[in-house]
Amino acid sequence: MMKKLFFLFCLIISNLYGYENEKISHLLIGGGIDNISKPKFRTGECYLEYKFSYELHKFRPLLGVMATWKGACYFYGGLDVNMIFYHHFLLLPGFAIGIYHQGNGRDLGYPLEFRSSIALGWQFNNFSRIGVMYYHISNAHLSEYNPGMESLVFFYGFAF
Repeated sequence: MMKKLFFLFCLIISNLYGYENEKISHLLIGGGIDNISKPKFRTGECYLEYKFSYELHKFRPLLGVMATWKGACYFYGGLDVNMIFYHHFLLLPGFAIGIYHQGNGRDLGYPLEFRSSIALGWQFNNFSRIGVMYYHISNAHLSEYNPGMESLVFFYGFAF
């Protein structure tokens, strides 16, 4: 319930403040800590994400892949909201759905997983970006076993 309220709050804020409709795509590369809330399963991760320039009612489509040092992979697609305050500060709430492959990593209970994320960052004058993202992956109780996982990653986004 709190996630839904937070996402709704972000959408309302995006309608009130500093939204800029730039037609720029971004390629984000990043790395960080996977399973940040569970030290027993904690490992490193890297990710690559493409955010399309196309927008539909302030939502931008995205495609990405995440891989952990233990061989787990997550291929996903989704939407985010591109909110820019004072021409530089970024707030990027998002949602995605994807396929998870366990490898030697953590069992998440089901191959179909959902990701909710929030990113904070800075956009430079050339539209490249730097920031930090926190996200949660869960199978939304599609199976009885639904441990979920959280990650904290840092990113740099190339604009083109």
